[in-house]
Amino acid sequence: MNNEIKVSGQLQLFTKEKDQVISFNPNQKRSKIRKRYMMPRIVAFIPAHNEEKSIRDCLAGLADQSLPKYIQLDIFVIADNCSDRTEEKAFEAAKDFGLNVIILRTKNNKQRKVGALNTAWKYIYGDPLAIYFREKSEYQEMYQQSIKAILGMDADSRLAPGALQALWNDLMSQRNIGGVMAKYTMRMPKKKKLLAKDDVNYEDKIASGEYGGPMARWWTHQQKQDMASWLLNLQYHGGSTYVLGGQATLFRPEALQSVVDVNKLDGPWQNDSDVEDMLLT
Repeated sequence: MNNEIKVSGQLQLFTKEKDQVISFNPNQKRSKIRKRYMMPRIVAFIPAHNEEKSIRDCLAGLADQSLPKYIQLDIFVIADNCSDRTEEKAFEAAKDFGLNVIILRTKNNKQRKVGALNTAWKYIYGDPLAIYFREKSEYQEMYQQSIKAILGMDADSRLAPGALQALWNDLMSQRNIGGVMAKYTMRMPKKKKLLAKDDVNYEDKIASGEYGGPMARWWTHQQKQDMASWLLNLQYHGGSTYVLGGQATLFRPEALQSVVDVNKLDGPWQNDSDVEDMLLT
């Protein structure tokens, strides 16, 4: 699978002596890096296929997060066979919200969401199916070591304020926890009658689900009830789950690497089941 990469924002390397910030492209190789370390970070993988109407809202939710102390956030948006303005909207949002966003563009990806997620994984950790051996630079080694958690989330999801901190706290509470899933609900659309017909973004606001009519609000209410029932059942059984949902789950990278190594896979996510996160869990 071939990919093209765009970078928005900066990845930061800190020196011990002066705590100086040095910014550069994540693909750039450094021959020597001495007495330097990278800030620990969370990286987010967001597969996006024609998500121009939702990607800004998704990134806005990440911008709202309070990060753990001394932890940096890098966001990988994987534009998967997009024919709309997903990339453009992602770059606009990155600039407006001051986010570190890297766009990966898939080519000839036939595995859909699974292929998009594994594209981001291979970009950082390498492709075991690659024919030619490519030695990692010191920068690449340091970047891998700096990653303490990987957030996998859908482009049409939005984290509530404080969600990332809560996921981080649970993941770091015990070393044997491989992943922590967010609790889900549905946002109730605002009443359609409150939206002015002459609003220039009228169609987009309706299409995004921000506003809706009686049927849309009724259907959302039913989904909210279903999700609440499922979450209560999980809590009743001690919080353990049979699936770490793709809407928003924070993984320990060592756990994902173990899945790859033990099962001799080319990436943590596989499409051998109807739901990619079911098999991974």
